[in-house]
Amino acid sequence: MNKRLLVYYYEGMADFEFSAVAIIAGLFLGYRIDSFSKFTGPVKAMTGLVYQPTMEWAELKSSGVGVFDGLIIPGGAKIEFHDDVLELIRGFNGEGKLVAAICAGPEFLGKAGILNGRRFTASYTPEEIEEKVQEGVFPKTGWTSEKVVRDKNVITADGYSFIDFGIEIGDYFHLFKTQEDKENLRKELKGF
Repeated sequence: MNKRLLVYYYEGMADFEFSAVAIIAGLFLGYRIDSFSKFTGPVKAMTGLVYQPTMEWAELKSSGVGVFDGLIIPGGAKIEFHDDVLELIRGFNGEGKLVAAICAGPEFLGKAGILNGRRFTASYTPEEIEEKVQEGVFPKTGWTSEKVVRDKNVITADGYSFIDFGIEIGDYFHLFKTQEDKENLRKELKGF
């Protein structure tokens, strides 16, 4: 089995938010983690670090979503919606593959229409969520202030819950034999 995940890189992304995903999926579960950007070249993250995507957009379009087990979308300060990225999100969801987004990243899922009829969370106050609903980003129902929400193949999280986000993705891919195993890793990664 060729285990692969895909991460969406974009200018201003909050790169620290997928650190636990990299540890859990890449190191513990042995997933190959590829990345892409809508545009060619390196991407500067919120932290100032610069990332080079592993795949060009054309290569990703030709390979399709079938070669991946899931899509990870970090949050960020400069959310820009591109129709073909939204279509990619719909493609992952349509095949029942993992679609996970954290912090402001769930905006992409909302704009792609895959949060309709689902529970989700994001790093916003109730008032900000209402603004996003009015802007047509989020559906009118489904938002909760929980730190991490898993609804079928979609996982969303508050930005500061990036360790729990990674753990939930690990659980989605059956890393843990018991709830105790899950809690022990959570404690270990949080330094308890």
